Amino acid sequence: MNEIECWGLLSPEIFEAKLEEFTKAYGEPKIKKRLSVAFWDPTRDKNNDLQVRVTNGHCEVIMKDGKWENSNN
Repeated sequence: MNEIECWGLLSPEIFEAKLEEFTKAYGEPKIKKRLSVAFWDPTRDKNNDLQVRVTNGHCEVIMKDGKWENSNN
């Protein structure tokens, strides 16, 4: 499974434009309530990311492994 993740700050206008773009491409978004805590130390290992998530009352532990571009930014 491949995953592409982008992080950044968006203005309300850019958010609405991206939401419209993604809705056209992938359909209506699914609304979820989520608490996510990530444990990551870029000084030790830039290829691992441990996350604990609670999504709609369902708890998950996720370990992501792989090379990340711009992991120090």
